[in-house]
Amino acid sequence: MDGSDAWDMDEALAYGRGLLCGKRVRLREARETDFERLTRWWADPQTSIFQSNYLRPTPAQTVSDTMRGWGANVAADTGFAIVTNDGDDERYADGAEGEVIGQISLFGVTKNRCGTLGVVIGREHWGDGLGTEAVRLMVGYGFAEMGLHRVDLGVYAYNDRAIRSYASVGFREEGRRKENAFHGGRWHDEVLMAILEDDWRATDS
Repeated sequence: MDGSDAWDMDEALAYGRGLLCGKRVRLREARETDFERLTRWWADPQTSIFQSNYLRPTPAQTVSDTMRGWGANVAADTGFAIVTNDGDDERYADGAEGEVIGQISLFGVTKNRCGTLGVVIGREHWGDGLGTEAVRLMVGYGFAEMGLHRVDLGVYAYNDRAIRSYASVGFREEGRRKENAFHGGRWHDEVLMAILEDDWRATDS
């Protein structure tokens, strides 16, 4: 970075204010009060069919402990709760709250500056664009703050809604793991998608 790229104080404040805050959702640390709702969504077979290798009931404590690990933010991997936002940054700075609608993380971060995206959205919030905005925020965070070069993900081929959402953010299909998921007595493909830092910056400029 040369001197012409250096921030002034106002630019630094604007970056911090907008980094995890979009028009309709924002990302914040996971809190104990979030886990009952997040665990309930994860236990819903109509949600976990898109997330899990097995559809089987799991004790709530086990699920919540796993989610706490995703959002611990003590190592390279990073996770946040997704909450609704009315666009009033000052109101949220004063401690006001939105509704928790899901959880999102970048995990498996490597020295090659690559990370994998994972996201769970409560089923009652599907189809309203909130998950897409959360993915866009998290990908931007990965590139702008974590210094990632590449973000990838895997999604079951029957999850066409998610595939369209990821594509709208800039993810592109790179290939498939053929017949990599077994549900309902049938084999299903897993679609592999990724977005690179340069492609993100080109679309985000």
